[in-house]
Amino acid sequence: MDIIISSSESSSIEQPSASKKSSSVDEQPSASKKRIKMRTTTRYTTIQLEKMKNVAISLGWKMPGITGAGNTEVLALCREIGVTRQQFRCWVYHNKKKHA
Repeated sequence: MDIIISSSESSSIEQPSASKKSSSVDEQPSASKKRIKMRTTTRYTTIQLEKMKNVAISLGWKMPGITGAGNTEVLALCREIGVTRQQFRCWVYHNKKKHA
């Protein structure tokens, strides 16, 4: 007994392998479509810049260690002007040649 399927019936039957391929291609974005998220740069006010420069000069443009002598001064400055110690450290590193 052979079953013969007409062409109108065969078009309504889905082929699972073909539907899976097309859906997986749509779900995965290609490498060219991925967007790279850029980091935002920190913007400092002129008051913050002046205070950071003064403290950096007093430290000799070198960041003290966490248990170092100048660390209390750095932490007090960071609390006062509203930046983190890491932001201040990066600012000192990037600006020591420019200002020193």
